[in-house]
Amino acid sequence: MEGNRIRGERAAVLHAIAISLSVVVAVAMAFPTSAVAATEARTLFLTEQVRPNAVRGPIAGPVQPQHMVAQGGEEEGFILAFKPDQDVFVDAVVDPGSSAFATQWTQLLRLEWVNVRRPSTSTGASPGAYADPLPPQVTRAGNAGKLHARAGRWNAFVVLVSVPTNTPAGTHPGTVLVRDAAGTVLVRANFSLTIVNTKGANGAPDPAIAPHDPRNFKMLFNFNPNWYRALAPADTAQAQYEQTYRSLWMLSRHRAAPNVWQKAYPTGTGAYDCSASDGYLKVFNDIPWWADGKPGALPVSLMPNHAVARCTTDGFTIKDEAGKASKFDDKVGDPVKSSWFVYNVADHWRKAGIQDHRSYFMNPFDEPNGQQNRTVVPQVNKMVHDYAPGVKVLGSTWPMEAYNRRVCRTVGGTQHCATKQGQTEDNTNLRDGQGGDDLDGFIAPFFRSYGFGVTKNQRLAGINRTREVDARLKAVQKAGGEAWVYDLPLGSKRVPQLSIDGPATDARFMFWPMGREGRNGWFIAVSNRWVDALDTTKTRNPWDDPLSWVGTKSLDQENSGPHGVVSNGWGSLYYPATRPTLGLTDPLGQPVASLRLERMRDGVEDANLMHQYRDRFGQAALNQKLAGALGPLVAGTDLPGNEAFPKYSTRGLALRMEIIRRQMLAELAQ
Repeated sequence: MEGNRIRGERAAVLHAIAISLSVVVAVAMAFPTSAVAATEARTLFLTEQVRPNAVRGPIAGPVQPQHMVAQGGEEEGFILAFKPDQDVFVDAVVDPGSSAFATQWTQLLRLEWVNVRRPSTSTGASPGAYADPLPPQVTRAGNAGKLHARAGRWNAFVVLVSVPTNTPAGTHPGTVLVRDAAGTVLVRANFSLTIVNTKGANGAPDPAIAPHDPRNFKMLFNFNPNWYRALAPADTAQAQYEQTYRSLWMLSRHRAAPNVWQKAYPTGTGAYDCSASDGYLKVFNDIPWWADGKPGALPVSLMPNHAVARCTTDGFTIKDEAGKASKFDDKVGDPVKSSWFVYNVADHWRKAGIQDHRSYFMNPFDEPNGQQNRTVVPQVNKMVHDYAPGVKVLGSTWPMEAYNRRVCRTVGGTQHCATKQGQTEDNTNLRDGQGGDDLDGFIAPFFRSYGFGVTKNQRLAGINRTREVDARLKAVQKAGGEAWVYDLPLGSKRVPQLSIDGPATDARFMFWPMGREGRNGWFIAVSNRWVDALDTTKTRNPWDDPLSWVGTKSLDQENSGPHGVVSNGWGSLYYPATRPTLGLTDPLGQPVASLRLERMRDGVEDANLMHQYRDRFGQAALNQKLAGALGPLVAGTDLPGNEAFPKYSTRGLALRMEIIRRQMLAELAQ
């Protein structure tokens, strides 16, 4: 009976919230998006496709893109698309008559295009123009700083509204005006943001998980300063310092951290004593998070695993490249020098106050083989644990176990036998809790983070490998470790991709499986792959050419699936700060974000929301809540080892995701 009463009260509260949201929408509908007779306008979710010749038609119902719902500490947005009857330069502004909140916290970005010539494998639909770069408006640059809207084509602005953490519950209306050079309003789009105050299980306020919160889902980018500076030069130490600050600020706004930040590397002795290195570290730690002003916006502080040769001090690397023929030739250099290097760097970080729960060390051996798992990987793990206590070691590998077991089961008087096959490599020694040489976190391939399909005979014998890897990752987490994921470009539609010409929901939805399973973070091998996809010695400007990856056939037969594929945008998630034709002339300015990066930021917020929901209502309730978008695990031959991955459909997914998200917010607000 008590349970029925609680459920009744919960239903009443949810109904009240639903009514209040409907009222907000009804009020806004009284002043719908309007345009001059020659301009058609439409609002879209950030996760919907925008093409010059087509956008989604109007949708019915109370959940509309322009009427947003958020908890404190999140950022929400929508796309405002419009189609004029003649070419025109336009700007977008928030109407001064909007609420004070909307006026202060709304950002308006242009939506620009890249030209896809060779569609991405399996996911790319067709060649042509795709929306991706989001340059700011530049008022001082004249027409170059405005959006050049083409006649008879869809053009768009992206509207983003930030919500400081402690903002009270309420609804804030606003209006976006799209104007031509004469000041004529071509589009008037009303929008609103309803803020709900979410609570934890004890009834205390529990706003969105911040980057400096230990619960935060972490996003780590491999950033290459040389590739960046090839397109946005910064020659002096001061220029590089400014460029670093603005780059870190842009990434922190998107809940991401780079593993490399310009010149902030120690010397061989572990000291930060030349150029502006100490300043870079200070910037790294002191950038405040926009939503609450606290320092520590970057979710990961990755301790360097190598030094550089400068300031008259020899460089030193923990990873000695014994040969270029194979990464499996890599080994640790002088162990004494290695240990002193780790100790001195950690000592500096402790004294600088930047060693905390966010501090990690990336094990330098990428996808190690069996011999490395038994030798150099545990050697580095123990070195860090001994000389940098508190720093967690991450390794780009997945929990493997080598075995071949004969399993039998009798069903209905009939015995069924089959072999349960393990992997060719074994790394159980890296997660056995013995001797301090374990990895603290496994960064598993996205498509290989669940398990594998089974044959009919295996199923009859009672063998189920569907969650084999997932179970090992969860065991690592239960023992105090972490489970991360990294992604590769795949020739498959069954795993969300980061391609520009793929399904528009992918860049956000890829975080939903990770959020459901409680993964701790996501890593990409490179975030600014601004080199020619075929000849990596040549620079590639992503503004001109989005083709970022053309794979080669792999020597590793088990892993042949991810290779030989084409991707527009994998590893190329933002754009250099310079684009004179768009009024962007400062190479030290913030990198230009992409529409995919905004979707990824939303995805991190979704994963954190799932964490909040799980903490309050449990895993079973979360699974049920997500069932409308994220299905059960299924295996498929389109993945290299017949891996299992959640089933989903992109049809209507943007709306389904938003409905589920709002339901979770409503339940957390009661």
